[in-house]
Amino acid sequence: MAATRPTHVFLNVPFDDGYEPLYVALIAALTAFGSTPRTVLEIPPTNARLERLRALVAQCGASVHDLSRVELSGKRPHSVPRFNMPFELGLALGIHPDPKQHAWFIFESTPYRVDRSLSDLKGYDPHIHNGTPEGILRAVTNAFGAKNRKVKFEDLEMLWHALRDLAPRIKSERESLFTHAAFADLVIAGRELAAGRFAHSSSPVPSLPRAKHAK
Repeated sequence: MAATRPTHVFLNVPFDDGYEPLYVALIAALTAFGSTPRTVLEIPPTNARLERLRALVAQCGASVHDLSRVELSGKRPHSVPRFNMPFELGLALGIHPDPKQHAWFIFESTPYRVDRSLSDLKGYDPHIHNGTPEGILRAVTNAFGAKNRKVKFEDLEMLWHALRDLAPRIKSERESLFTHAAFADLVIAGRELAAGRFAHSSSPVPSLPRAKHAK
């Protein structure tokens, strides 16, 4: 199994249209702080998907788990809770039991809801984003900004606005923002924007491959 890369951050987030603005803000903020976002979107749907997911999580020195969509979805009578996010949180904690080796952060839109939806985390304070991109920027700053105070909130907003403006073109080219290729495009664009604005404070990190013809 590959060694853990401290700057790589696994994103365990919902992949739905309503989450798109928060997704773009999350990528913008993480790249501003010199991190490389990673997601399950990089893994093709094969029989070995779970093992490849485990390997991906093992490579990451941190993870963000947004539990704001742990709710009933789909039409009745087939409405079910969305278990992917808590499952991947448990997977990350199982792979990385030592918090010194892997920093994990819970994001939520509603205060105190995690106490009811996942009571084993009682006493752990999630980062509340209130379901807004600006809230995501603040949550990422609180989670990752302690070691890099040169990046100001207004700088994060400018980077997010720039990436937000690029997102419709990427979505048009890739058909969805929730594909491997679109994710790679967003990360690369975020890193390039961050390098131009925060070259003095960003640390070099490995590039993600850009699959120009993938959907």
